[in-house]
Amino acid sequence: MREGLNDENKSRLFILFLMKSLERPADFDGLFNLAMECGVNYFEFYDILGRHVADGNLALEEGTPPLYSLTGRGRDITDNLAHLLPGELRERGYAAALRARALGEGGFAYECSLTREGDAFRFTCGARCGGQRLMELTIYIGEEATARAAEATFNERPDVVYKGIYAMLTGNAKFLF
Repeated sequence: MREGLNDENKSRLFILFLMKSLERPADFDGLFNLAMECGVNYFEFYDILGRHVADGNLALEEGTPPLYSLTGRGRDITDNLAHLLPGELRERGYAAALRARALGEGGFAYECSLTREGDAFRFTCGARCGGQRLMELTIYIGEEATARAAEATFNERPDVVYKGIYAMLTGNAKFLF
């Protein structure tokens, strides 16, 4: 379990915090992936989600797929107790929810280019959300095969590359290694 989620009560509160930060209903897989990304214990997640529904903090809406939504009770709990979560954890959760919202709204756009410059290649990649530039990275690579591999890797999973760079630069890279 990651630092900051050292007991079940914090994990329970954090799930509600994620749902409030999402600002929309979420399916099981989406909420599960967010929770895992932020350090919620895999085995606790199932129990916590079921208890939140049973306690009336989350509602399970029928559909394909079924969606979880934050109830008024869940929102009240979050509004009154979110300050008890460590700041780094709230920041990580909010950032993950923001990325998920943008992806759900089709708001993220990724781009990359590869240009020969003399004996090297300039590889530039970036991410935008809602017209705002979130990241632009340029590196020079000496070998063409390596440059093409960098381009292919970025094009295959730009979201993973972006999250990895973000995590490394902000010091939240514990989960990468």
